[in-house]
Amino acid sequence: MRYPKTMSYPEFNTKLCKYKDALRRAYKYKSAHILNPKEKWAKDALDFEKEVEESMADKDHNFRRWIRLEACGFTHPATGNDITVEIGDDHEAIYNFLLYCKRINRGIPLDDDFASYLAYLISRSIHGEEGC
Repeated sequence: MRYPKTMSYPEFNTKLCKYKDALRRAYKYKSAHILNPKEKWAKDALDFEKEVEESMADKDHNFRRWIRLEACGFTHPATGNDITVEIGDDHEAIYNFLLYCKRINRGIPLDDDFASYLAYLISRSIHGEEGC
């Protein structure tokens, strides 16, 4: 089975900044609860959500949860426990978390260095600053 190509971080970051701008515009026009797909900027934002979910095999909708400031989560491959993770406004942290979950969902072995780096990014996202 062929999987969609994983989106690169630079592409993800650029499109995420545009997506956030679209959400800000929706709030400005009091339509944040629903993006009107007739507006090009809103359609682009909705398309980006779908693109991220497909590219990252985001079956748990972690990207949408993160955008809504909700906790993200996954099922631990060894224990089967549901793990909840708070991720701050850090594009690199959410991108790498989505990659981590994609590997879990695809049954790809996880390496300790990547897990350590992800833990650092998540910690930085809560205690530091990034974003657009």
